[in-house]
Amino acid sequence: MVDPNKRVAVDEEANVAERRAKLARMRESGNPYPNDFSRTHTVLLVTAQYGETTGEELERQQVAITIAGRLMSKRVLSDTSLGVIEDASGRIQIAVSDGASGKASHAAFAQWDTGDIVGAEGILYRAVGGELTIRAHSIQLLAKAVRPPEDHASDGDALESLPRYAQLMVSPKARKVFAVRSRALQGIRQLFSATQYMEVETPLLQPGPGPDAASTFETHHNALGMALYLRGSAMPYLARLAVGGMEKVYEINRSFRNDGRFVEQRFELTKMEIYCAYSSYLYMMALLELVIARAAKSSVGSTTLALQGQEVDLTKPFARISIGQAIRNHAPTDWTDAQLRDREFLARRLSELGVPFADDAPWGALQVRLFRAVAARHLIQPAFVVDFPLNEMPLARRSERDPDLSEGFELFVGGRAIAEGASVINDATELEGRITDAEFIRAVEYGLPPASSAALSIDMLVMLLTGSTSVRDVILFPDS
Repeated sequence: MVDPNKRVAVDEEANVAERRAKLARMRESGNPYPNDFSRTHTVLLVTAQYGETTGEELERQQVAITIAGRLMSKRVLSDTSLGVIEDASGRIQIAVSDGASGKASHAAFAQWDTGDIVGAEGILYRAVGGELTIRAHSIQLLAKAVRPPEDHASDGDALESLPRYAQLMVSPKARKVFAVRSRALQGIRQLFSATQYMEVETPLLQPGPGPDAASTFETHHNALGMALYLRGSAMPYLARLAVGGMEKVYEINRSFRNDGRFVEQRFELTKMEIYCAYSSYLYMMALLELVIARAAKSSVGSTTLALQGQEVDLTKPFARISIGQAIRNHAPTDWTDAQLRDREFLARRLSELGVPFADDAPWGALQVRLFRAVAARHLIQPAFVVDFPLNEMPLARRSERDPDLSEGFELFVGGRAIAEGASVINDATELEGRITDAEFIRAVEYGLPPASSAALSIDMLVMLLTGSTSVRDVILFPDS
């Protein structure tokens, strides 16, 4: 039996060899990679201006178009050959002929391959089938593609096997995901620029491991002879800025986690982290409602999403629910608050579910594990889960209602955690017993205003907005 994968590899190698031979011949007569072509139009501009224009009107106007892009398909005929050029905004047909383009250009076009980058200058008209078409008066090869584009746009498995840039080359659907991501970020930034927030930049490589030392990536700077650490969060630096008098700041950044928490988000996260002085976690929850609704409206044009068979309206107030109540809502029996703080009880329940846990983990850690095991995936409608155990949120202020709980939250939509936040501790003495970041504690000793913070996962947000089922689908380079 012939191995189809091997056959594809052999065919590709033969195709590449043939294209390299063509490239060698092209070099003999000129430069196959010129940079002297200037386009006047994009496909979007052409279709926006002339998409409704009749063929008769186009013939009368004699609209001159100069366009460039990738040759996605071609059909060579003796009289008039057709090709489809694609740029970042769309596709358009070109017609190449001896009469309009010249015999030499027509013959050259016949030798070009799909994937080549070409430029065409000509007059816009409608073909027999009604398609907007450019009757090319001149065409030019701008870059020879030695490797062919894989036309797997309709084959999900085959498309998934390609590098991201190759997927983007042949799949408008894949490009659309990242257009949504870009528009979501633009909408968020517009919202914050109108609310007196300042966008800032903080260090990616840090001299200390930060508050959560166990989950920090460590590296070594050879020239300086010192250890450096990839940040897990920008929050300690945003707090320093609040100490310095910058009361409303945010950063859209890359942060890293060297543990299994939110493992579906991978180790390199894109987050939006927000810090606001003179506010509490109640303010931050309300702010996130605005941010997520604006991101949806800006990116997909609607604040209503279909998630796991449910309609989710992002303009409605999000639910607020305690972690204990969330567990009880989805537990097989009605467990009490006392049971949900009993370490032995929690350990038995986790063991029954086959959920691993550390032997020395406190009750708070076990309660959170139980929540993630039995309740989290059921939170399809937006819900802020509050009243997390204090030891699970090291920078969160202690709840005034219950000293064992924190003023912290996680936001769930579509069964996934997409954000977290808290009223932050500004008592340096209390921090000394909860984190090991001495430099951060020193900054707080100068006087940190009462404040709240939040971290929104941009990757998880875009998954919701695009209906993606894997975080890989919304990351430009998932395999680095």
